[in-house]
Amino acid sequence: MKDTEIKKDNILVVDGTNLIYRNYFVHSYRKTREGVNTGGLYGTIRSLQSYVNNFNPKQVYICFDKSEYTFRNVIYPDYKGDRKKTDIELLDQFVLLEDYCKLANIPFIEMDMYEADDLIGSLCSKAGEYALNPYAVSGDRDILQLIDRGIDVLYLSNNGPIIYGENRFLDEYRINIGQYLDYKALVGDPSDNIPGIPGIGKKTAAKLLGLYNDLDGLYRNVDKLKGKQKENVIENKNSVYLFKRLLTIKNDLDLDYDRYFVDYIDEGYNLNNERAQEFLKILEIENITK
Repeated sequence: MKDTEIKKDNILVVDGTNLIYRNYFVHSYRKTREGVNTGGLYGTIRSLQSYVNNFNPKQVYICFDKSEYTFRNVIYPDYKGDRKKTDIELLDQFVLLEDYCKLANIPFIEMDMYEADDLIGSLCSKAGEYALNPYAVSGDRDILQLIDRGIDVLYLSNNGPIIYGENRFLDEYRINIGQYLDYKALVGDPSDNIPGIPGIGKKTAAKLLGLYNDLDGLYRNVDKLKGKQKENVIENKNSVYLFKRLLTIKNDLDLDYDRYFVDYIDEGYNLNNERAQEFLKILEIENITK
């Protein structure tokens, strides 16, 4: 897991929506005797315990998408427009996770019109003012952009958690981390229904950014392009800048930072406290946080 040494006085700021989705499909077989689905909750708590064991954080924060409609849908109605409705069996587990977090004294944070990523970006960006070292935890690659803000990222790959730094990013993408949002805007993101520019794939985007640095540089030099590529880049100028705006994680949300970074840390968290364990026992989930 280690790409760098784990920092002291760290906190984990977790994309709870992403984490419970991942675990829901991995552990979909888990149900109570009465048929209540618990796989997402089970896997998420197991994951949290693993992260706590490895990082020994001063606090853990679970950030959640409050709804599927956000400010991004206001400016681009097709944003995430092709995603399937969330299974009711998983929706029910969102509530269970929130209840568990309350019992373990882990902040469960959500906000109208914003996504978990925006909460993560804002909390991580503010944490340094409280002498805390944040790790942003997610399996969504959008989170990698936070590396450019000096934030450590624990990316949840299919092969296990990876601490991403600039060197690992450069080795994988062959672009600088500061070019990541321009790169994503050019190639698009099918999971968010962002099409990018037709005909520009990963290698072409990396090549263009190597030549022209960013979107502004690309459009200053657009006459150097040829044929259909030039035509597509010109025709999609407004769209590609909009895509970059959609992909950019917020870092300035109005949150109660004193509550999160002072009170919650003073109070501490406990995944194994008696009330939390009793809650899990009722759901026939036992002995996973010991």
